[in-house]
Amino acid sequence: MNRVFGWLKTAGYALALSTSFEILYYLINLRAPKSSVNREPEVDVIFFPDQKQACDAYFSYGCTNKSCWLSHEETSSMKVKQFIEKTRRSLDICVYCIASQTMVDSVLEAHSQGVLVRVVTDQAQASEHSAMVEKLRSSGIEVRTNNSTFFMHHKFVISDNTQVMTGSFNWSRNAMLGNDENITFIRGEGQITQRYIDEFEKLWNNYSPELKS
Repeated sequence: MNRVFGWLKTAGYALALSTSFEILYYLINLRAPKSSVNREPEVDVIFFPDQKQACDAYFSYGCTNKSCWLSHEETSSMKVKQFIEKTRRSLDICVYCIASQTMVDSVLEAHSQGVLVRVVTDQAQASEHSAMVEKLRSSGIEVRTNNSTFFMHHKFVISDNTQVMTGSFNWSRNAMLGNDENITFIRGEGQITQRYIDEFEKLWNNYSPELKS
């Protein structure tokens, strides 16, 4: 009997936490301006692999290491980081593989600045790269995974419900420095952005912890 009560108590905590995230998310976006109808649409495309890893120090406060082997030119990976770091209210991440410390650090920094972050990723990949997923969860970011023999194979990110980053790019070192990959940035396209928002909400609800119990 005690074990049953203990399980119910744990399930209750999980439900309360999940509900709190939902309420906070909608309150933040209720106050946020909607996608600008009058804003001129912007589309940009970048490709990988980068020839070198970008030097974070150089772009943050200036690199003083004269023998630095990292890139002091803007790389595709740096543009991905900038997309994340410029987010001000909400960041919805739907990426198959999350294995890059560089990208996770950018997400954690955004979260520490008050950005509400939600993550959807593939269950098998989350298990394989559990250290990265655990870093997100331990910081208070909710991460949801699929419960299927098929893949959650999307790779897109929604920033402030107004712009989207989408393409073939997984968050891994191989994707940054080895693979042939692409990303398209979409800004000011309200109808297209809304399609991504709807897809994320569908998966977020489908992968709810309560549905797995």
